[in-house]
Amino acid sequence: MHGDWHPGNVLFQSQFVVAVLDFDSARIMPPVTDLANGALQFSIERGGRNLETWPDGCDLGRLRGFVAGYDEQQKLSVAELQAVPWLMIEALIAESLGPIAATGRFAQLDGFAFLLTVARKVRWIEEHATAIGEGWGD
Repeated sequence: MHGDWHPGNVLFQSQFVVAVLDFDSARIMPPVTDLANGALQFSIERGGRNLETWPDGCDLGRLRGFVAGYDEQQKLSVAELQAVPWLMIEALIAESLGPIAATGRFAQLDGFAFLLTVARKVRWIEEHATAIGEGWGD
């Protein structure tokens, strides 16, 4: 699996993906884990340096678009697709903790403030897990 989904590793032409780049993190892993990480990276909404202004949620249109495109290439079971919101939470927490534990910061952002933002986003994903998964696997 790709293992490092984010918009910087994808080339777009108009609205369509024409290439996926940077396979340095490619590894053997369950496809649903790769899907959840990509869904998180492409749908999470960020803001500026003031973390209190960051939206709680994800962009459901981008999230569903990523999942639909991924599922078109790598068919997943309904159970796997229903696990995506919970695996997104796991990815969000896991990707946040390493840098904060090592430096007290996440990029240029205060670590504690960033963790409070992560907590808000986790709650939003939990509260919207059913809506996130609507129609997948149909």
